[in-house]
Amino acid sequence: MIEMASCLDCSVDTLERRFADRIKTAREKGKMSLRRKQFEVALNGDKAMLIWLGKQYLEQREAPEVKEVQTVEDIVYDTEWGGTAEPQDEKNS
Repeated sequence: MIEMASCLDCSVDTLERRFADRIKTAREKGKMSLRRKQFEVALNGDKAMLIWLGKQYLEQREAPEVKEVQTVEDIVYDTEWGGTAEPQDEKNS
């Protein structure tokens, strides 16, 4: 608003009082154009833009969920056997 007022040689109050509706409409159209361009860039293969839009619109996050490990046996099981086989009981081996 300050920049527009300066270019038009008037006060911000004058702009807000006389042109508030037009300014609001123009800002919304600008946002719409920017959003459209962002989607276009993303759909043309810009991975960073795809990730950003996924976070904004789909609530996607980069941080993986942390699995709560309750016992030492769980840690050994997950690291030694990769969680694919039952841990061997030393007494039965």
